[in-house]
Amino acid sequence: MPYVPFSLRYRPQTFADIIGQEHVSRTLQNAVASGRVVHAYLFAGPRGTGKTSTARVLAKALLCDKGPTPEPCGECSLCRAITDGRALDLIEIDAASNRGIEQIRELREKVRYSPAEARAKVYILDEVHMLTPEAFNALLKTLEEPPGHAYFVLATTELHRVPPTIISRCQLFEFHLIGEARIEAALQAIAGSEGVQADPEALQEIARAARGALRDAESIFDQAVAYAGGRITVDLAREVLGVTPRDAVVDLLKAMAENDLASTLSRLDELVASGKDLPQLLQDIMLAVRDMLRASLGVGTSEEWEELADPARDIGSERLAETLRLLGEAERRLRDATQQQVSLELSLAQIAQTWAQPSAREKARAMVTQPRQAPTGPAPRRLETPAAAQPRRSATVEAASDKPSKAESEPEPASAPKAAPSTLAPAASSSASQGPSPVSADELAARWEEVHLQLKRMRRVAVWALLQEAKPVSLEGDIVTIQFDPKWKFHSERLGGPYRADVEQALSRVLGRPVQVRCLLGDVLTTPTPAPASQASKPKQEALPTAIQTAEAEDAGPQAEAQDEKDEKQDKKGIVEEPESEASAAAEKTVSAPKSPSQSDDDAIQRAVELTLQLFEDSEELPPE
Repeated sequence: MPYVPFSLRYRPQTFADIIGQEHVSRTLQNAVASGRVVHAYLFAGPRGTGKTSTARVLAKALLCDKGPTPEPCGECSLCRAITDGRALDLIEIDAASNRGIEQIRELREKVRYSPAEARAKVYILDEVHMLTPEAFNALLKTLEEPPGHAYFVLATTELHRVPPTIISRCQLFEFHLIGEARIEAALQAIAGSEGVQADPEALQEIARAARGALRDAESIFDQAVAYAGGRITVDLAREVLGVTPRDAVVDLLKAMAENDLASTLSRLDELVASGKDLPQLLQDIMLAVRDMLRASLGVGTSEEWEELADPARDIGSERLAETLRLLGEAERRLRDATQQQVSLELSLAQIAQTWAQPSAREKARAMVTQPRQAPTGPAPRRLETPAAAQPRRSATVEAASDKPSKAESEPEPASAPKAAPSTLAPAASSSASQGPSPVSADELAARWEEVHLQLKRMRRVAVWALLQEAKPVSLEGDIVTIQFDPKWKFHSERLGGPYRADVEQALSRVLGRPVQVRCLLGDVLTTPTPAPASQASKPKQEALPTAIQTAEAEDAGPQAEAQDEKDEKQDKKGIVEEPESEASAAAEKTVSAPKSPSQSDDDAIQRAVELTLQLFEDSEELPPE
């Protein structure tokens, strides 16, 4: 008698034998018991999950001599015939090899005939997605209105390839992958029936390799039994599966964590020389890195990868997650690579370099926290802009640039910060009469970070960026004084003017009472610059730093060229526009004047980068209020 493999010998014979698909077996049992069996079913799901076996059990339940019954006896002639595969009224059709319209027409002709020995006929069409569109169309009417004695069960592993017209005429059941624990229990039961000794670790290895398919696990276990001839150990199971030894994977990953490329490539050469399959090796590395990621997150790690727990914490979850993405790309490249070892070597070298470099979060944190040091060597030479690309200045701007503004020539006296502006006095007296809770200047400085956090919660990023250069000086009543370095004149003017309300709102939330703000530029009280009258009707926009305004002026394009031509014509005619007032002359001088050495383009760009990185670094700390 020929040998019957485990996958057929231990095939489910009743609904209770079906493993991992309780949602299907219970529904079918209740349908048979209540007489609500439909004439067309569609079983969809991964391979090896019991679709065809469930269809045969359903046929037993319908054709059993004691049925229809949800519990087929398994002893009558029809049940034994179905088990042996010789039942005349159970017709199994392989749709992959009988996919044409002619075969479906033949099925339509035969389905009208009465059953040979049972009360009904059951047709099982396996891999039904392989039928041609014409064959599907020919099957539609038969599925919708079949003879009373015919039942159809369609099985497919690719549901998306089945036309919606077919799905709508069937009752759909989706089969799931089977858990590893259920597969291990099934293999243990088979080992007990066969009298085979198998280590639990070996069965676990086989269950993991099956990837949710019980039929695959039974086939692998059958192969391991034939190979071992006795007790099945975990090493023997890994040898049958071609799995890389865990010690070799651990050593390889440790060499990568130490950025030792020579040792990494040497260990890879040893594995290739021993005949290890490179795609399987890559999958083993992915499983180990996945376990390392879980260990770095504190989720837990399996005992077989305990040695990688410490390197995992050193590498960090961010780089390990990036490693899994790189390994996935390497797996796709490996399928089409003519030199698989070279492709894998490049991927491992890239991962080792990624582990050796700081992550994006670490770079941002280091860039923000490190103090800014003044350059000790000679200043870097700046590239000169070609004359043709430099923006031309009008005669008005040229004239204004030769006259110092009143604000620059006459600085305010140093005693100005001692007295608050007149607009703040009523609010201060009113608040003082209410008896606010006293807050010292030291406490305000300690809670200054909360002010920044409030501005980011308010989505006032521009105000937050300007406030980075300020520090709290004093809190007198309800007036908060903040100070800027003299080189941050633009920041002081904006926060003392159009953005002051945002800063006051953030401070009021932190202190728990309304306050007002005044800004000092060095030791001089900042005077807000009013907006020009021509911009009064425009919508409010956030001011841009001087470096960005200069870049926009250089990118003006054709409009700037047209203005240059107009200026040249005016220069030839001797027309010189006079400034309307000292204020406008000073404003135009501010636009045309070159930057001071303390605010060079390099400093502005560096500071913008630091602020941007700090914003994204702290963005995770902004839960909604």
